[in-house]
Amino acid sequence: MDIDQDEIVDAILKGLTKTDSLKRKHAGFWNSHKKSSKELGIFSEVFDSIQTDYGNPIIGWRRCDNDPPDVEFELAGKRIGVEITELVNEKAINAQIGKSLEYSCELLRFDVSAAEMRIREIINEKEEKVEPVAADYDELVLLIHTDEPTLSSDEFRGYRAEKPCRHFHRIYLLFSYELAKNSSPFIRIV
Repeated sequence: MDIDQDEIVDAILKGLTKTDSLKRKHAGFWNSHKKSSKELGIFSEVFDSIQTDYGNPIIGWRRCDNDPPDVEFELAGKRIGVEITELVNEKAINAQIGKSLEYSCELLRFDVSAAEMRIREIINEKEEKVEPVAADYDELVLLIHTDEPTLSSDEFRGYRAEKPCRHFHRIYLLFSYELAKNSSPFIRIV
């Protein structure tokens, strides 16, 4: 290994150590101590799937300087912004961090019905957030990732968001690694 590789390995190990030291352990598959690393990692995970869904190669992509959106890419002459967010059971996180005996109960309360309700809330929240920049993009995409242990991608295969979106042309759900599928399932819900 040369010096450059040693520096890279050292930086990776330091980043992993910082992430591992975070208090939050609940639903932490995509979690990172650094938001930009998390967002770039998540987008790189779905890069090929997004190209396939659009039917065109992504020409270039980058993390946005201003949020929202988090990432933007170009394909087929279009500038597309991607807002990345998380579907997570906040009550379970708080219970886990606080070492509450309620943690197990909170885990079980976050079922498919609760997740679908939270997805609707997320869509509404993010629609408002991207309102000021919507005209700057040809399309906007919402990418929702989750590592909730009570949710399976199979439960969301036929799920579609109920109402039409004002700004998001496509909405995706990204699940953490599922052993039975040997992948991180990626589902389009709009």
